[in-house]
Amino acid sequence: MTVKIGTIGDRIANRLSRAFPGPTSEIAPARPIVSFSFDDAPRSAWRDGAAILEAAGGRGTYYLAGDLILNHARELDLTPAEGCVDLAARGHELGCHTFSHVKLATMSREALAADLDRNERFLRELDGRTARRNFAVPYTMMSPGRQALLRSRFRSSRSGWPAVNRGMTNLQGLGAVELRQSLFDPGAIGAWLDDLARRPGWLIFFTHHVRENPPGDYGLSPLNFEAAVNAVKARGFDILTVDAALDRIGIAR
Repeated sequence: MTVKIGTIGDRIANRLSRAFPGPTSEIAPARPIVSFSFDDAPRSAWRDGAAILEAAGGRGTYYLAGDLILNHARELDLTPAEGCVDLAARGHELGCHTFSHVKLATMSREALAADLDRNERFLRELDGRTARRNFAVPYTMMSPGRQALLRSRFRSSRSGWPAVNRGMTNLQGLGAVELRQSLFDPGAIGAWLDDLARRPGWLIFFTHHVRENPPGDYGLSPLNFEAAVNAVKARGFDILTVDAALDRIGIAR
């Protein structure tokens, strides 16, 4: 259920970020936790993804890049600003995905900090949040040289490395399993959940669209997304936003 993306250099940077994580925190929940997250917040993730999660008693985390929402929402079929406000009002979490949606390593530390400041202003207008947010790395391409900056600004940063988060963990490189239509396999999802049942931890799923024939294969059909959510619900696992999961685990705000 995983796809290799990026250049060889990108993948090396990802591995270096995991090999030298810096400070770690213990993730040891008493019960299994599952989070569903959406990158870029396509309109279908607002319209259909949120409703499917709510029907299962859960909420999701939507990682937003302000430039995409403000300037490209129509052409990319993304959730408009008013839809993001609606998501927050319904209890879903708005996270940061940079403002410009660029690879971290392509920007200087100063330029990236300014970009993150800009996105924080954008997000605060949507939900009024003042506490530290959670972050998802654009294109899932981590950068060892940007770990300290992320650590200073965010409660967590989500990568695209497929793993259950448990034990001593780098909160600025959380593992996550991507859900894609062409690779959708209920058996594979069941295997991840079996692993979680044997040893409680925190499993994060991420996707983009929740629609038939998702563009570029970035997403799932509503039927398959609902199947993934219901598989979690059927096991009695907690479905929490990333922020609520961190609270449950006991990570300081």
